[in-house]
Amino acid sequence: MKPARIDDRALPPLFDIGPLWAILWGRRLLVLAFTGAALLLAVLYLAVTSPSYTATASILIDPRDARATNFNNVLPGIGADSAAIASQVFVIESQDLLGTVFDSQKLRNDPEFSSRGLISRVMSLFGGGTPQDAAFKRFQKAVSVEREGLTYVINVSFTSPSPEKAARIANAIVDRYKASLAGERETANDDVNSLLNDRIKGLQKDVSDAERAVEDFKSQHRIVDPTDGGTLQSQLDQLTTQLIAAQGDADKAKDRYNQALAAGTSAAGLAKLSEILSSNAAANLRDDYNQ
Repeated sequence: MKPARIDDRALPPLFDIGPLWAILWGRRLLVLAFTGAALLLAVLYLAVTSPSYTATASILIDPRDARATNFNNVLPGIGADSAAIASQVFVIESQDLLGTVFDSQKLRNDPEFSSRGLISRVMSLFGGGTPQDAAFKRFQKAVSVEREGLTYVINVSFTSPSPEKAARIANAIVDRYKASLAGERETANDDVNSLLNDRIKGLQKDVSDAERAVEDFKSQHRIVDPTDGGTLQSQLDQLTTQLIAAQGDADKAKDRYNQALAAGTSAAGLAKLSEILSSNAAANLRDDYNQ
């Protein structure tokens, strides 16, 4: 018994392009009209829309902290965690920083931001904000601040029809951010210097008060500097010197006296006694006695 064979030519085709082509051909004018309208709209969009240029400036956040004490680095480092980097992104996107750049670059009257369309004019009639606020919002939309992956690099981008303006404003935002950091460090340095100056003045006053208290104590107890002339310590030193000298003279006189007693009444002894009495030591003793 032979298996039954199926003739493929007897089956209907899965997809027949003939009827579809017939439909398109029958409506060829409508298809051409839609195609022409789409091309015309694309050409008009390209003609009306001006090209945009995006300039990007990158900032490297250094996570390292200074190890040496330096008054130029009173403030610690920003930090190495993701929250610290995200905080710096928020600072750059803040209204204060961007508002300063917006005013410094004199963009309030720039046609790129100050020109209003029909929708903006209608919204302003219903309290949609002042033209200045609308211009600043358009400026904010042109700014993009993003962290480069998981690195310490922050990219600041600005989009504008003018490539020169895009680069200028992107650099201005970065410069303003760096200036704000420098201003914070300078303020911290000024605060530290002021604190140190106040502390030094306080220590100088304490030293002056202590010296005055010492002088008062010396004056009350008649204690003076031994290097000054006529002081108690100097007088004691002089008296000690005189006492030592007097003891020496007394010892010499005692020796002469003993010699005189030993000389006796002989002729040689009397000559020796005359010599003793005429000596310089005996003359000094007589002077001291007369005084």
